[in-house]
Amino acid sequence: MDELKAKGFFVIVGFNPGNYFERLQWLRGFRNLMVDLVRGSRELKLFADRLLEYCLKSIQLVLEAKPDAVSFADDWGTQDRLMISPSLWRSFFKPKYREMFKLVHDHNAYVYFHSDGYIIDIIPDLYEIGVDVLNPQFSCHRLEELADAVRGKMCISSDVDRQYVLPRGTSKEVEAYVKKIIDVFGYGNNGGLIGRGEVNIDVPLENVEAMYRAFVRYGEYKW
Repeated sequence: MDELKAKGFFVIVGFNPGNYFERLQWLRGFRNLMVDLVRGSRELKLFADRLLEYCLKSIQLVLEAKPDAVSFADDWGTQDRLMISPSLWRSFFKPKYREMFKLVHDHNAYVYFHSDGYIIDIIPDLYEIGVDVLNPQFSCHRLEELADAVRGKMCISSDVDRQYVLPRGTSKEVEAYVKKIIDVFGYGNNGGLIGRGEVNIDVPLENVEAMYRAFVRYGEYKW
């Protein structure tokens, strides 16, 4: 950590387990967890509290290294909605995230939160409980609507469309998409923009090159 900071890097680190909702799924099973949530299972509440205790201890250990930010990752959305109702999310999960994020802020670090799927319904909540940098799945949202939801509130860590543009688009489409990201999320967003794209094995090399060329070409701009 010290070596990276000395070189001028902004250091974001994860912790184990960095996935709270997903960890509950893996341990309980997705179907079982959904049923438990709807029924308001007492056992689930106890289980979730124990996992929160474990997360807080793990975060505390990570914070001893004094990172600039701690990363969290929970995929909350399907293609067009949350996996559970926003009201259930707010009553069950929001207080637990709030506690974890507060611990990070108490140690003068930022909160980085990744979540795939459609999550715009809870973006105001994520801002309220302390998310500083949000990495959503762009292909599940209208970029303009997403930009309106975060403008002046959060830094956006970009996600070049992984469902169509990167794997199946042309290199010109990739370049145009990256330029749009910078236009929509860079200018006018006091929270800022971290330009990034996630590359999987289905992405042609020429599209990877086009993405990086576009970030270099358009990524430095006058405020």
